[in-house]
Amino acid sequence: MQHIKKLKPDRSIKGLLPAITALAAGGSVGAIFGPEAGVRTIGIVVLIYATFTLIAAIKTGALSYRVGMVYMYILGLYIIFIEVRPYGRDMFHLSDEARFLFIWVLLFLIWLLYLLITKRAKWRGRDIMEAAAEEVRAGEFSYTPRPRPVGKLIYTKEQVLGFAGYLKRNMIAMPYNMHDQVVFVLVKMGEEYSILYGPSVDIWDRTWISFDFEGNVTVNISKAYYLDFRQNLSFDRLCESLGNLFTTFFGYYQKGQEARIIDHLNEMKVGPFS
Repeated sequence: MQHIKKLKPDRSIKGLLPAITALAAGGSVGAIFGPEAGVRTIGIVVLIYATFTLIAAIKTGALSYRVGMVYMYILGLYIIFIEVRPYGRDMFHLSDEARFLFIWVLLFLIWLLYLLITKRAKWRGRDIMEAAAEEVRAGEFSYTPRPRPVGKLIYTKEQVLGFAGYLKRNMIAMPYNMHDQVVFVLVKMGEEYSILYGPSVDIWDRTWISFDFEGNVTVNISKAYYLDFRQNLSFDRLCESLGNLFTTFFGYYQKGQEARIIDHLNEMKVGPFS
């Protein structure tokens, strides 16, 4: 059965901003100091991005960030080792070092593209909200800015922490460990920058699901996430559905069937860049 998307289309270009910034910086420097300086600038900017990706890899443990980090470090060095000859027939000449690095750039690029195509390099916030809204009907505007208790489960603290690690490594949600609960914050593509690099993150105004260590499950949906749907949905039902979805995911995790979580999200047919 074809899934009917309930979220508005994602037309954000935030994912392209790093590439646009690197090219703009290189173009600006190149226009002033010449093409060699411009190319070197692009390489340096890519190395800076690689360092930020290293931070993301440390914070999440996600394979895509680790592969992306190595890819960008190699790509940055490759660009820096390119010899620029503005007055020769071969303007961009590959040095021996650049030729060696180019092989590794291709290998890691293929690996990264595979992760992108298989949706292992994206945050799954949109997929989760689509899944939560699948059986929720439209109604009058009923949003209220307060958390909703949605159920109670039996689990140990260690099980919840293990579940949190799995969701983080697979970019399904970003967990925050509190003294009495774990809060799973949803992240849509383009929102990860503030989560990963912000000096402080106010998670309570975001969309989250919490599992406290007494078994209580609570859901909070931000107004921005609610208004991202094409229609007004029953808010109580949406909160309940989101809580039930994470309860189901946790059940899969307890049974060692984590692959079913990914399968469920992939069924939403959300694009790899959304």
